[in-house]
Amino acid sequence: MLWDTSYDGNRNGKSDWMEVVGIAKRLGFSWGGDWESFPDYPHLQMDFGLSIPQLQRGHRPPEDLRVAEEWARQAAEKA
Repeated sequence: MLWDTSYDGNRNGKSDWMEVVGIAKRLGFSWGGDWESFPDYPHLQMDFGLSIPQLQRGHRPPEDLRVAEEWARQAAEKA
């Protein structure tokens, strides 16, 4: 997907992309713009509170989405 990260289509003074980022973060997504070592502004990912090393070792989010949502909420609170 290609997105102009500075475009403000509804002219509310905030780029549409940053509005999407805000919604995604409230839903538990991680945003690459928050990364300290290598900010990746167009990047969103859902990791359900698992780190990249955990995922690489084969850890997976629970199949019960209610549990996964709780994991994501707890991870967001820590951030």
